[in-house]
Amino acid sequence: MIQGQMDYQYVSTLDVDLKQRELLKNVLDLYDEEASIVDVMEQTGRYVVSADKEFSFWVNERKHSAGTVNAIEAAPVAGATTVVALTGGSVKPRVTDIMLTAGGYRSLVTAVSGNDVTVKPLNSAAIAHEALAVNDKVIFFSNAYAEGTGVERGYNYGITKYTNNIQIIKGNYSVTDLEVKTKVEVEFEGKNYYFIKGVNDMFLRFKMDIAYTHLLGEKSASLTDDGGATVYTTQGLEKAIRGNGVVLPLDTSTFTTFRDTFKTFNRGLDQARGPREYWQWAGADMDNYIDDWLGQLTETINGGINYNSFGTGDSKKKSIDLGFNSYRIYGRTHHKKRIDALDNPELTAAAGFPYPDMLFMIPTGKVKCEGTKEMKERFRIRYIESVADRRVMQEGPTKYHEILTGGLAPVPTNNQMTLDVSYATWQGPEYLGLEHFGITTL
Repeated sequence: MIQGQMDYQYVSTLDVDLKQRELLKNVLDLYDEEASIVDVMEQTGRYVVSADKEFSFWVNERKHSAGTVNAIEAAPVAGATTVVALTGGSVKPRVTDIMLTAGGYRSLVTAVSGNDVTVKPLNSAAIAHEALAVNDKVIFFSNAYAEGTGVERGYNYGITKYTNNIQIIKGNYSVTDLEVKTKVEVEFEGKNYYFIKGVNDMFLRFKMDIAYTHLLGEKSASLTDDGGATVYTTQGLEKAIRGNGVVLPLDTSTFTTFRDTFKTFNRGLDQARGPREYWQWAGADMDNYIDDWLGQLTETINGGINYNSFGTGDSKKKSIDLGFNSYRIYGRTHHKKRIDALDNPELTAAAGFPYPDMLFMIPTGKVKCEGTKEMKERFRIRYIESVADRRVMQEGPTKYHEILTGGLAPVPTNNQMTLDVSYATWQGPEYLGLEHFGITTL
């Protein structure tokens, strides 16, 4: 204990962070900061323990997919069969499937040879299809059998495997003998505690480093440091969505063109079978433009907002506390939040960087996993538990590791009049259904 504070017990800033909704009621005004994306993920229960530094997840192949025309044998004749060549791998039709073109022509698949599909019109007076062109789409929506016939081979659906890494992130801060006197004293559950403001400031900076990692990180491949040790980095939101999600820029020439391109973007999410509730994480310029656009719209709906993505309890209050504004449009509930990490003038908002103009569309709610039928969050953070827990208030696993050294540490380690605090964490984002995520820019 520090002399003169014998009636106050030192509390780790990890406790302060974990108990912040209750413990910091009288301290929150000191830190009048917007909740970061790390706070959002923590407060909505989206941190999950991982057993290893690399984790995997799988996504089932779609049960239906449109075919792309590569060539046609000849102009179709009424009542006659014709051959349509499809682009390899675009679809898996079977004999007895029914093909439908965008022009409304329906025909029965009578033979399949590689990518060549032989079709016959359902009506003998009709033709199998209109004059299809290369890159036109066709779909196979059902099947039809003659009485007494056997069953065609079953579909063999594949799965896509995704992996991501746990990244090690560290931070260090040194407090002098004068700075250590700047303590914040709090009372919690009848006991007195203190923590050091400078240490907590460092921890907030450390959490911002984590937030930037989850936003901007890229998964490493065969990366080593100067000593030859493997360095694992994690795939952040931007790289993950650009590689597998819905990506479309928005036209801001007028509010009308913005509306039209946003509607197109929303339709892309529809076609990817995205859910009906989304988080919108916006840079400052994007956030301002959306506010201006919403201010002159008549299509938005203020009532009937769902707050399921904010967990149990008073989910609406939690969304407000975390800085979200919610609205409904085009069949979806959107919870919009300005992300300060996308608007740092010395980082993401430096000249030439696009992040203040960026919008991340993150599907919320849970998705059912095949096999176990377990419901899991579509977006969550995996972490490895700290091997040493120095917290005073032991409560559940911690994702952070804290080391205090120096002569001014609660347990002094030398005779130097300093307090050195080091933090480490092992974590990385997990995406269940990346095709449901979106990213767009002004």
